[in-house]
Amino acid sequence: MTVNKQLTGGFIFPTWLMIILGLLIAAGIFAIIFVFFKDVIIAVFSKQVTTQATLSSKYDREFLSKTVYAAGGGGGVASGVAEKRTEYFFCFQLDNGRFITFTVPKDIYDVAIEDSTGTLTYKGRRFISYDGPTSGTRVRQDTNSTTFVGLDKTL
Repeated sequence: MTVNKQLTGGFIFPTWLMIILGLLIAAGIFAIIFVFFKDVIIAVFSKQVTTQATLSSKYDREFLSKTVYAAGGGGGVASGVAEKRTEYFFCFQLDNGRFITFTVPKDIYDVAIEDSTGTLTYKGRRFISYDGPTSGTRVRQDTNSTTFVGLDKTL
């Protein structure tokens, strides 16, 4: 009788300790789910915002995108292609003084003027549009200028 009483609750694990432990486990599971699905949650539940903003800076960042192909037959030597790419960013100062940064398409990046004020539209972390002064329209020169690297050769 005393063994069953100790294993089921009473002495070793009080009921209040089991409740607290259960709440901590549930909170941990919820936190893990939120971390993995945070971007989806923000995209679905955020509303579209249109506000006046100043394009305080624009910058780009080059990175190497790698695609690896495994050789057939299992266990063979892998081969692949590396591609240099560029991401383009706008940093806006909103009318409330807050700064926000977005990844933008190259077409918009090329013509936007820094320190100009215009109407910014975004949803969550996704840039939608910026209607500010531009430096005209430019023809894209980079459509075939992607650099591919593979097997110590540039194609």
